[in-house]
This record gives sequence, C-alpha cells and structure tokens, in this order.
Amino acid sequence: MLYQLHSNSWDSCINLKNPYHFFWEEETMGRVQQFLPLELTDILSFLQEQAKVLFRPLCCISGDPNPTNWGVRNNGDLVLFDFERIGYGNPAIDLAITMPGFGSQDGSLEYL
Repeated sequence: MLYQLHSNSWDSCINLKNPYHFFWEEETMGRVQQFLPLELTDILSFLQEQAKVLFRPLCCISGDPNPTNWGVRNNGDLVLFDFERIGYGNPAIDLAITMPGFGSQDGSLEYL
C-alpha cells in the first residue's frame, strides 16, 4: 500500500487540500540544544544538516504509518488509516515509522 502511494505520486502532484509539511523545527532545536553539552549540540546540528534530504518533497507519504494505524479487512486486504499527516516527503520517513522498534536499542517500541 505504501509502495503504491509513493510510486503513483513520484515526481507528480496529487492535489492534497492541506498537506502536512515535514521539517526539523528550529524552535524545538534551540530548546533541546540549551540542555545539551556543546559537543552534542555540534553533532545534533550536523545531523540536522544531513537530514535535509529527508524533507525534500519526492512523493506523497503517509507521514504516520506506525503499526497501530494499520488494519485488515475481512477479505484480508491491508488498510492504512489516520492520514492527518499526509504530505510530500521522502518515503524513508514512512519506512522508518513503519518498522516497530526501529532505532530503539532495547526493542521497547516493538509492540506499540
């Protein structure tokens, strides 16, 4: 389902009335940095710069395909719901959100 959403909108425009805009909030970044040691703020700034590619509008993405936003119809078809964050971005955002526990060392997010 995500593949269809991504591939059918690659380099084209689907008319979304109010698409969600994916970005790294500068205000939040500033608030976080005030609590970090200087060496970590430099690393965070570097990561922010490297992450800009993730926010390029390559195709339409769900924005929140976490495991709790999927269902199965009676006929076995998968259904994705909760499209409040649908917008344009890099499909890697959807992929990272879809994988339970991705990025958690202890696997604590595995069964959300």
